[in-house]
Amino acid sequence: MINFFKSFPIIQYAFVDDGTTITSVDINRNVKAYLDEIDNANAYLYYDIKNGTRPDQVSMELYNTPVYYWTFFLLNRQLLNGLHSWPKTYYELENYINQHYSRTVITNFSRTTEIGTDHLIQQPIIVTPNWQNVDGEVKIFAAGQTVEGSISGATGIIDEVDIDMNRIFLTDVTGNFQDETISVIEAEGIDLSVATNPNMTLELKSMISTSQYRVSVEDEKVATHHYIDSNGMKISRTNFSDDTSTFQVTNFEYEHEENDSKSKIRVLNPAMVRTFATKYKKLINA
Repeated sequence: MINFFKSFPIIQYAFVDDGTTITSVDINRNVKAYLDEIDNANAYLYYDIKNGTRPDQVSMELYNTPVYYWTFFLLNRQLLNGLHSWPKTYYELENYINQHYSRTVITNFSRTTEIGTDHLIQQPIIVTPNWQNVDGEVKIFAAGQTVEGSISGATGIIDEVDIDMNRIFLTDVTGNFQDETISVIEAEGIDLSVATNPNMTLELKSMISTSQYRVSVEDEKVATHHYIDSNGMKISRTNFSDDTSTFQVTNFEYEHEENDSKSKIRVLNPAMVRTFATKYKKLINA
């Protein structure tokens, strides 16, 4: 992308209001009108990026020169983030997934279409050190707290609470969680054994495993990214249950689908690429 940005004019840009400016590339030139002008079937072809192929190699294959690689990023919305959005190789994608999805995920599901509320995670109330002396309710289920499995005795620290998906993300896991009730056993600054104020309700929130609800324990990379119906349309978590025609799309599946979706790109017809490049560079320097 470096050679591409050499075509853009240089400006003095103020990032703060103290009068200080820095030299920067002017990326705000609007050439959309020209792109719309050539937006027709004769101007473009479609190309499938092969695993491991670089932008300059695609340019060489199509145009017998590597210099037009920048046109791919300009003409394809899914590539607007530059080289960071170019399709990853199989090896790069596996490394990315393993690094970004490394936690343990515990989700509470309904086993039937009769979806109740007993298993739903509630938004935790912020607790002050003198909570025992304040009337009200304290719900315990928040990042930084330690949970334990009722059967396995496994423990973990809550790293994130996802209320929309009704799940928690754990780090520092010891042991093996299973389909069991998961309860908070340690919360900094809170005595979980007693509420000294009779007007205080201390709710030790659990993820419950019963005949109506189940607890799912998964590695994050194979945990749910979103849910779909039988037509492939995204649905909310509350519309998902084990005995309906709804399905889970895992983080692993989602990342592979996203990567594959970037592989089919629109490219300029070789007969037009030189003319396009020349006029485009004139427009951005106008």
